[in-house]
Amino acid sequence: MIRYGIRVFSGLLLILMLAACAGSETPSWLQGRWQVAYNPNNDDSDDLVFLPGSRVSIETEDGRTLEGRYQIKQDQLLMQIQVGQRNVETRFRISSAHDRLLYKNGAYYTKFKETGESGD
Repeated sequence: MIRYGIRVFSGLLLILMLAACAGSETPSWLQGRWQVAYNPNNDDSDDLVFLPGSRVSIETEDGRTLEGRYQIKQDQLLMQIQVGQRNVETRFRISSAHDRLLYKNGAYYTKFKETGESGD
């Protein structure tokens, strides 16, 4: 009976670990560099770089790099970015075609395509 309990516990633990790993996979449509395509305020033109393991970096126009993490919840992209000693949360809506990350002020990012790269 104890062996059966250990097997069940081990199986559940394995399932939970696999689910956690699957949740941290960066979707292919998101992975890579995104650039500001439209910004009604013209206040910045930072690039977002989405990396494996739910990591994101922001490359600012003044040459700084800010690191953080992201998660996707339905059509929302939530980012937690470390800025100095504080965490800043930023939220985008993901377009239904997965080709735009839309900010609340109307600005949006599109995925950077290198010359010769084909679209998905």
